[in-house]
Amino acid sequence: MANNQNFIILCLLFTILLPSFTLLGSARRSSNEFEIEKAKTLAHDAIAQGIREVKEIKGFINSLLQLKSLRYLQTKSNSQVFSCVKGVMENMEELKDTLYLVKHLKSSDNFLFDDYSQSMQHVLKKTKKNGKMCANALKDVEDLVFATMVKSKLKDLSLIVDDVVYRLYEIKAARKA
Repeated sequence: MANNQNFIILCLLFTILLPSFTLLGSARRSSNEFEIEKAKTLAHDAIAQGIREVKEIKGFINSLLQLKSLRYLQTKSNSQVFSCVKGVMENMEELKDTLYLVKHLKSSDNFLFDDYSQSMQHVLKKTKKNGKMCANALKDVEDLVFATMVKSKLKDLSLIVDDVVYRLYEIKAARKA
């Protein structure tokens, strides 16, 4: 009789506790799905902002060629401005293309996040180099605001690219959890 009571109590406990264990697993899964969705949303916002930033910087850098004060630069500095603008424009186009590719990545393309992150960081490094060349070439212009603006815009770009890379790693980490 005591064994029978123990068996009944054990069965009752099992019936009561089993659903709570499955609910815990379901809650974890739901929480993980929420974290993944949140990470994807934050990444999407960062990527969209990055694309806008690239377009804005392209417009600004391209407008440097229209500065009337360039005619007062020495020939060497003037040709450096044209050269660096060309380099930055090419880098911006490459970065924009990479951001568009990342924006349209499928969920299953998790392994590509690292490749695109490295690519963006590499292009950013080249862009900073060309931007620094532009800023140096523009130092001979009386108004140093243009050189300062180039540096400032490239800092903004660096910040947004770093944020995109961070968000991609967040998605990857949330999927592994």
